[in-house]
Amino acid sequence: MTKAVATTISKVHLYRERIFYTLCALLAVSAISYGYLLQKAIVNVVEREAMIKELRIATSRVADLESSYLALKNTVTLELAFDRGFKEANHLSYIKKGSLGQLTLSNEL
Repeated sequence: MTKAVATTISKVHLYRERIFYTLCALLAVSAISYGYLLQKAIVNVVEREAMIKELRIATSRVADLESSYLALKNTVTLELAFDRGFKEANHLSYIKKGSLGQLTLSNEL
């Protein structure tokens, strides 16, 4: 009987050691994963902030270009076009949409 108890105790000791080392390994893997994911989150936040800054700069640049375009657009007149060599069109052609996507060529307004 004492031999059976001793065998059982040694098995329990063996399983206890295996469980302890398994838990230690899981703890180490969890700590490494936490550190890696935390580092990735910080990098993503920094990159997002940089992208937001670039977006603000690009939006400002687009607004400036749009205002310049509108200012130049208002200076275009028929006289300027004629001075630049454009001429009045003699023959006008318009494309009129037919039924179900068929296009027809027409000289009507």
